[in-house]
Amino acid sequence: IIQRPEAIVFQAKYFKHKINKRDIIESISKAAEYNPTQTKVIVYTNLTFGNPKKGQTQTQMQREIEQEATKNHLSIEWMTDNMILDQVAQCDWIYDVFFSADDTLRTLINREQRNVNALLTPIRSSISYNGKQIKIARTNIFQQIYDGLKNRYHFIIHGDGGCGKTAIIKDFSEKYQQIPLCIRRAQNLNVTSVDEIISKNEKISLPQFIETYKDEKDKIFVIDSAEHLQEIEEKSYILSFLNSLKENGWTIVFTVRNVFLQGLCELLRDIDSLKFSCLSIDEITEPSLEEYAHTWEVSLPSNKVYKQRLCNLFYLALYLQCYDGCNPSKSYQAFLNQIWKEKISGTNTLKGINHNREKCFDQIIKNRIIGDCYYLTKDDLDGEALQALIKDEIIGECDEGIFITHDIYEEWGIVRAINKSWDHKRNIHYFFEEIGSSYLVRKLFRQWMSNQIENSVSKVQELISPSKIVCFEPLWQDEIIVAILTSTSCKNFLEQSEDILFAEDFTLFKRILYLLHVACQRYDKTTKIKDFELHFYTPWGKGWEALIEFTYHHKDKLLTIPLVRTICYDWCSSLHLKGETTKQAGLLMLELLDKAENNKDKWLLGDRYI
Repeated sequence: IIQRPEAIVFQAKYFKHKINKRDIIESISKAAEYNPTQTKVIVYTNLTFGNPKKGQTQTQMQREIEQEATKNHLSIEWMTDNMILDQVAQCDWIYDVFFSADDTLRTLINREQRNVNALLTPIRSSISYNGKQIKIARTNIFQQIYDGLKNRYHFIIHGDGGCGKTAIIKDFSEKYQQIPLCIRRAQNLNVTSVDEIISKNEKISLPQFIETYKDEKDKIFVIDSAEHLQEIEEKSYILSFLNSLKENGWTIVFTVRNVFLQGLCELLRDIDSLKFSCLSIDEITEPSLEEYAHTWEVSLPSNKVYKQRLCNLFYLALYLQCYDGCNPSKSYQAFLNQIWKEKISGTNTLKGINHNREKCFDQIIKNRIIGDCYYLTKDDLDGEALQALIKDEIIGECDEGIFITHDIYEEWGIVRAINKSWDHKRNIHYFFEEIGSSYLVRKLFRQWMSNQIENSVSKVQELISPSKIVCFEPLWQDEIIVAILTSTSCKNFLEQSEDILFAEDFTLFKRILYLLHVACQRYDKTTKIKDFELHFYTPWGKGWEALIEFTYHHKDKLLTIPLVRTICYDWCSSLHLKGETTKQAGLLMLELLDKAENNKDKWLLGDRYI
């Protein structure tokens, strides 16, 4: 080591009983011969020279070794016995990694790497078929993240489920292996202390974690599937954790679905001076899909909805994996049934392993719902079926336990569980009681309801009956209404519900307006103004057209409701410049303006008079 004006070498010697003088002298002589420019040697040894004679500061052996060193123009610094521990104790991580019996920091580093491997290994970042591979270029995203490390920027990678958000993290970590990366799934952050975020099973604290990586200039901490932060009631621990990461030089990267982007941005504003940039990941376009299909020499579905679904990379990869068993002329539901057979139950029917896989997966889903935990134990699971699911990367395994490798697999399982509960229900009250009311279940209940309304509405008629809806608990009432608003059956529902909508001072109608405003919009684009990013959302679902038309035909009764004006404003301000719905919204606002100008009533838009 060159530390001017010195050229320093070191030697480490381990002796069992006493120091071997000849061994050290020979090592010094050889070192001087091979590297004549050295000026100093530090000798580390586990033993001491003992006590020198009275009146002397060194033993005879020590003086003889130093005399030989002087002949080679070297000075010697001795580090013996506990002197070594005294020096390394000044640096916690060196002490813990190389000298501590419990080896906490080395354990932590290895554990973090195993966790990254377990979570990212099942993620696919390219699609192959018939020996031809296609990989979506993300060079621009990589460069933005890499440049952001230098400026301590943080990032939100957002897009629809299955578009490749986590695949970007995997590719980045492989491209920049020198940059430490740690990752947590948001589903596992429902904790009772900050230290639990680091480890729930081992006694490793946040300060120890921070100390371990403090000398790393660039480092990334990923919160994957951050939409699940919405499930956590006590968010103070995660906010405190994120603030500690920010204060200690970490770059934080979130992945989140578009529909939850706004909620995540609002949550992060509670952290002072957290600068974050949003990176949008779009699904591939239909022309790109057709180009890829030509490259792979495969046919695409003629059904528009089915074809659009394949613009999602996750479903496109599954379509190709199951292509030989998928008939493009069949329905989208038939495709879903086929990929369930291929991925979850498996095609191997020997000794009923396919049925055992299904039962095992169903049990994992049940444990996930009941325990509301991301990592689960193997208790009471069929070992052979579980290993088959792990081999096919449906289930992953790490130090914390087993886990479902992709949100979409989890969603399939929960929707299936809801459907089975509905098919075997004694009554509606029992059905809601059996599936539970966790955030995770409510979110997937809405998806299940939407599928049923579109594909087999008669099956859930008693759930969407206007007279029944008002009898349900508010949380289920809201989920059912949103499912109806995003379906093609919304117009029929409104027409059949007239009496109930007009009853009790329009209570149900007002609730429908509110839910349309807050739950029936989807991400459109992000616009940056100076250092502030504005996220724009656009109306989504047939409910907007149906509700505006219904209001227009009953404007004599409904125009006085303030949210009517909000709904019309949302529709017209989202670039819906033409069409019958836009015309009706405009006429409603003109009539409102006419009333205001004639001073027939006092009309408010927010807190301002019109």
